[in-house]
Amino acid sequence: MFRVVVLPAGHGDAIWIEYGPAENPSRVLIDAGLVGTYKAVVARAGSRCRLELLCVTHVDQDHVEGAVKLIANLPPGMVVDELWFNGYDQVSKAMRLGAVQGEELGAAIVDYNARIWNAKFEQKAVVAAARGALPAKTLDGGLKLTVLSPRPVDLAKLKPVWERECKKAGLTPGDVDEAREALEANRRLGPRRLGAKVDVESLAEAEYEPDKSEANGSSIALLAEFDGKAVLLGADAHSEVLEAGIARLLKERRQSKLKLDAFKVSHHGSKFNNGPALIGRLDCPNWLFSTNGDKFGHPDPETVARILKARKGEKTELHFNYRSEQTNAWDSDRLQRDWSFEANYPDNDEGGITVEL
Repeated sequence: MFRVVVLPAGHGDAIWIEYGPAENPSRVLIDAGLVGTYKAVVARAGSRCRLELLCVTHVDQDHVEGAVKLIANLPPGMVVDELWFNGYDQVSKAMRLGAVQGEELGAAIVDYNARIWNAKFEQKAVVAAARGALPAKTLDGGLKLTVLSPRPVDLAKLKPVWERECKKAGLTPGDVDEAREALEANRRLGPRRLGAKVDVESLAEAEYEPDKSEANGSSIALLAEFDGKAVLLGADAHSEVLEAGIARLLKERRQSKLKLDAFKVSHHGSKFNNGPALIGRLDCPNWLFSTNGDKFGHPDPETVARILKARKGEKTELHFNYRSEQTNAWDSDRLQRDWSFEANYPDNDEGGITVEL
């Protein structure tokens, strides 16, 4: 069994993975969305849950904030075996909004169990070195995770941004005591002590401009493989970095395209993070979008159009974890017939969608 659940996380990401025996699966969480996502994560976990891995891909608020809330307020019966996150210490040894939450998450991890922090990387950065084989780690349950992003240079770009944001907040980067005080004073995150007509062709041909955000460039993007199935978890990674990592992997494997069962599309479907070259590298039937469209209006129609043009004539399914003005545009019999795809939506207004692979 290999199941991917795109939890309702507002305009953020929270990807719940279950794999292995159906009666006793292993569980992995990639990001935890905004603070409001905490309830969805706890509800999915149930009364007793062991998370084999929590991976916080980068310090953007819509990926890290819910993780701070979760680790600082871990419910009874929930255990986290390992946590991957590139905090200031990892960044400075390799590295806008979110750096302060990154400091707070670091303090919460230390208070919970410092030994689980990037344990499989000897507490160093989760990073794809510029040369040599891409780092691949296999979890106890058998899930293989290959790191495609970030590169050391991308973490280096983030370091001055991280320091600047911490300085604005009156924090010293890497000072756990200061971060702990900030977290305890944070009422939202701190621990509690008790469609219009769509022209796919034109959209697909729109000029591509790459994302240049340092925070997004630092994203941990993973290829998750188990029992012959493969899922690419794009976080908010830059398209070019993902493409380069995939090219290296294809060279290692002597393949022309990366065969996937699903791709959690980068940066909520932003047109700046999913270029035609990246999409052209993938042989993938299922495309997962994690966003309610608030704030930035994701997913961009250009991204969906690029996917549909690249995949025309092949079985393609779009999976949206919310119905929104942006996603409803693809609930069209005409478009689905003309471009050979299906669009899948949540069963209710609360959001969230499950994809069985």
